[in-house]
Amino acid sequence: MSFHLELHTEDGELSNSQILVCSAVAKTVASITTYPHEVIRTRLQIQKSFKGPSPIPGIPQPRPQYTGILQTAALITQEEAWRGLYKGLSINLIRTVPNSAVTLLT
Repeated sequence: MSFHLELHTEDGELSNSQILVCSAVAKTVASITTYPHEVIRTRLQIQKSFKGPSPIPGIPQPRPQYTGILQTAALITQEEAWRGLYKGLSINLIRTVPNSAVTLLT
């Protein structure tokens, strides 16, 4: 079984299948490149949402684990290796790549 895409249609425009493939590849590369930033941002935001008074009287709030972007990245890679920066990537790709491809096509 061979897979072949024409370089362009007769009028020089890209075909719909080419647009879908190019869009999917571009979104995949962009997501893989920027996903560590998303993980770091999310962890800092989640931690921030737990600030405030202790939910249990008499028990102090834990000290913040993450104090900044670089410290968060270093701590994640130290505790979870580089894979920690890519947790959830596959689900993100399943959700965003088709959406991006269809959006660019329409």
